[in-house]
Amino acid sequence: MRKFLVLFIVLCLLLLAACNSDSSVSKSKDSDSKDTSAKEQSVAEILKKTEEAHKDLESLEVEFMESYEGGQDKGVEKYDYKNSVGFLKYNEGVVMYKDKDGFLLSLDGKTEAPQIEEKNVFAMKFDNQMSQHKNQIHYLKEFDSDLYEKFDMEDKDEHFILTYSGSDKDKLQLMQGFADTYNENLADVLGRDVEAKDLTVDKLTITVEINKDTNQIETFEEEMKYSQFVDGKNRDYDQKVVYEYSNYNDIDEIKKPDFTGDKTTKEKDKSHALSKKDEKKYEEEASAYVDALIQATVFQNVDKYMEKAPDSKEDKKSDGQMQKNLFKDFYIQNTKQNMQGSSVSDKQINDLADAFLGALSKTKYEIVDVTVQTERDIAVTVSVEGIDDASIYQEAGQELKELYENEEIGKEELDAKNIEILIQKYNEVEALTEPKIVEVDVTRNQDSYEVLMQDQYLAGFVQ
Repeated sequence: MRKFLVLFIVLCLLLLAACNSDSSVSKSKDSDSKDTSAKEQSVAEILKKTEEAHKDLESLEVEFMESYEGGQDKGVEKYDYKNSVGFLKYNEGVVMYKDKDGFLLSLDGKTEAPQIEEKNVFAMKFDNQMSQHKNQIHYLKEFDSDLYEKFDMEDKDEHFILTYSGSDKDKLQLMQGFADTYNENLADVLGRDVEAKDLTVDKLTITVEINKDTNQIETFEEEMKYSQFVDGKNRDYDQKVVYEYSNYNDIDEIKKPDFTGDKTTKEKDKSHALSKKDEKKYEEEASAYVDALIQATVFQNVDKYMEKAPDSKEDKKSDGQMQKNLFKDFYIQNTKQNMQGSSVSDKQINDLADAFLGALSKTKYEIVDVTVQTERDIAVTVSVEGIDDASIYQEAGQELKELYENEEIGKEELDAKNIEILIQKYNEVEALTEPKIVEVDVTRNQDSYEVLMQDQYLAGFVQ
């Protein structure tokens, strides 16, 4: 995984609003006993509260989705800072764990990386992640002491929405600081110098949501496009990451993964026959979790997620909300990335996302089978009547072509018109595809269930 990313947490200046009447002064005083809005605080005050909230963290959980040219990673991280224990898992079979006894790595069922040097690089990245998730503000300010003055802030409902607004020079300064630190750490691991020069930054966007009640970070999004000459090669990076934070100071005990012996985890699990009672329990809970996950993502229904998720799933509401937000946010960000350089507005992309989700809400599905393969690995089979997305895009493309050839629209209007036609097509969806059978891999870990490859079931809903 190209986890060269760093979580950037930032705040910016919002002008204080003057009160012009005795009544407004009275309202301001009344609000002092409640959550204080951005207009009633200085940037320094908000920043201090955020720093204090993250200063003595004992534990937290992070779910992430990272996309880059040629791939996508989805996973979960859990860190117990009090006991110096960490866990990270993503995609199929990549697991990292660290405690006082050392660092463990499993790649596709193998308990060691092909080379010890590669394992050490993974360990370095793991340490970076564990440290930076705990206090991103302190980390980033190392590279720009005036960072807090370079963000816009929106006071929205229960959150402060922070957006980085630094100049090109500021962005280069941040990226240079990060790259230099990373390459220095890498050199220590490799036991040799890492030649790195000529860093250029084409794009750096950062958006952070901070909860007003807790002053803790809930969501972090970053998109970066940059290049650097490293060890004799020019390396280009184009990446987007979304992090969702939860369970501050309230995670379950992190269990040490059972992949330390000569056998892989799956081989060990197979050597232990499951009781009929346990097998039935795992079948019911895994299928219930897939059912709940589909409701939260495809149907954007948190209430149904809470209703269907197995009882072993703690804090169902926040988990369901996180899954819902991640699904929509990823669609929006992926669309924005595909539409770079066009005249399409954020509103049009958001409207397209709403239309797409509206079409998905008309789909149908049924859990038809579940197979417990091992104590940890369960396959859930789903029958889906989805939308024919390929036909929608084909029809939209044909209409767009005819409008352009008939000179009803100009070249500069193509992108916006394409979005408009797609929205109309999604809103008009009625017919669904023939049922398609998809298999979803579910991972069980200490009665907690995860689906790391949501594309497996999405392939049925979006055909």
